[in-house]
Amino acid sequence: GGTPGAASSTEPDFTVVSIYNIQYTTDENGASPLVGEQVQTTGIVTGVDRLGNNSAFTIQDGSGAWNGIYCWWAADDGVVVGDEVTVRGTVVEYTAFGGDTLKSMTEITGGYIVSVNSTGNALPAPVVLEIEELGVEEYEGVLVTTTGKVVEAVNDDSYGEWRMSNNLDYSNTNADTVNVNDRFVVTEPLQGTIATVTGPLNQWSGSTNSGPSWRIEPASEADVVIACENADLSITIQMFDALGDGWNGASYTIY
Repeated sequence: GGTPGAASSTEPDFTVVSIYNIQYTTDENGASPLVGEQVQTTGIVTGVDRLGNNSAFTIQDGSGAWNGIYCWWAADDGVVVGDEVTVRGTVVEYTAFGGDTLKSMTEITGGYIVSVNSTGNALPAPVVLEIEELGVEEYEGVLVTTTGKVVEAVNDDSYGEWRMSNNLDYSNTNADTVNVNDRFVVTEPLQGTIATVTGPLNQWSGSTNSGPSWRIEPASEADVVIACENADLSITIQMFDALGDGWNGASYTIY
């Protein structure tokens, strides 16, 4: 309907800033120094939500700490991992309803993609970390790689998430763990397998029905690699005909 009788509105000024300067903070609660500001930044797309509500994508402008961030709106059609994009939006610290405000995640929201600058770019090298090294502010939104044993597979109550631990022999019941989420792709490795996972790191504040956690969100099935340990293992089974009536077709399958 326009603005009859009044001046037309104008787009507000956006501060051009690097992702690093949005994310880097010395605040004890991890809050960005640019919370509430409208910013313009550029990065390579490292994950795109095309499942369900198509709600978010991640961008990164270099390898290492403080260089990645979640953009919390649907990416334009045709935008894929490896595209370099320039975005505009507002910096916020997000806490879910009932979540822990001290464990919020820095995001850019209410925004749009200004331009797709190039396509087919190599992704920033993921930071290789042990599971116990993941839960820190500087890797929020950053591509990371870690390896662990699946200690909780996807189930009816896990909302598509599964969990892995750095305790490969189950000897420590209080071992460090990390969740793997299905925002960008569905993966369902079996419990007990050893997986190497690459993806942006999401800090979940918790909510009224779940506790706070750190989640890796792989962008494709190729980002979850299952190890086959002891691939050259030989197993010999000696069986006896207990009833003496000959073999009757029974079988054993070994995984």
